[in-house]
Amino acid sequence: MSLLGYQREDVGGAGAEDAEENTIGGELRRIDSELDEFPELEYDGKYSASALSVTAKSLDGAESVTEEEAKSVAADFLGVDESELESVGRAACDLPCWSFSIEEDEGDFRMISVSEQGGQVLSVTGSRRVSAKQLSAEEAQAAAEEFLEQAGMNVTELVSSSEDGGLAAFTFAGSENGVMYPADAVSISIALDDGSVCSYDATEYILNHTERDLGEPAVTAEQAAEALPDDLEAAEPKLTAALTEGGGERLCYVFPCEAEDGSQVTVYVDAKTGAQTKIEIGRT
Repeated sequence: MSLLGYQREDVGGAGAEDAEENTIGGELRRIDSELDEFPELEYDGKYSASALSVTAKSLDGAESVTEEEAKSVAADFLGVDESELESVGRAACDLPCWSFSIEEDEGDFRMISVSEQGGQVLSVTGSRRVSAKQLSAEEAQAAAEEFLEQAGMNVTELVSSSEDGGLAAFTFAGSENGVMYPADAVSISIALDDGSVCSYDATEYILNHTERDLGEPAVTAEQAAEALPDDLEAAEPKLTAALTEGGGERLCYVFPCEAEDGSQVTVYVDAKTGAQTKIEIGRT
């Protein structure tokens, strides 16, 4: 049984197999077969100890805050008086937090959660009616970037963006010394009528942000490109701390590609070995 969920087929003898070896289909089969060859100690899958544990790396060693201290943090973040916030209580989850709500005009409301350890704002959610669109996507992105900078979040790489229901949603990732860190992600949505922040989620950033030492690439981007399947058209790669299933990180060149049928493919190549490690279909 294939780990990728497909059955292997005879494609017509050795000649056909050789022809297919450097295609995306051949590469998927190669990666699949190599998964069975990893020794036990190298396992970093989704059921490894690191994947199943939840710790906030950025809060390591930080002191716990009281509900009143968390309320002060929340009020300052939202730009409101503490008296306007109503306590929702303490959530005893994997990342314990204090939550507060605030009622606004015409039945709108917002809820904000602050980590018990370290007193960091994890998220802001709410309900707000958005009127006619006044901002472009570019203006909304600029508003998001300005807010994140003022909040002290070092996330400068735009990972994704979308627009729906009068809101522009963005996800940004951290970047340092030319390496992008997708684990250090912050999501934010901007109302397109006035540029205000409607939602904010820094949970992944707070869980994952820490000092890293992934070393330097041992192969160049040009050398890494030699590992790409022949039937893909590749764009400029991004040096990335790619996430493993077990919650670790591997320094990779990430190539956004287009297949012959026009579909989008993302290929990960290990920056230390030059070996292809992962192919994602339908992603850029």
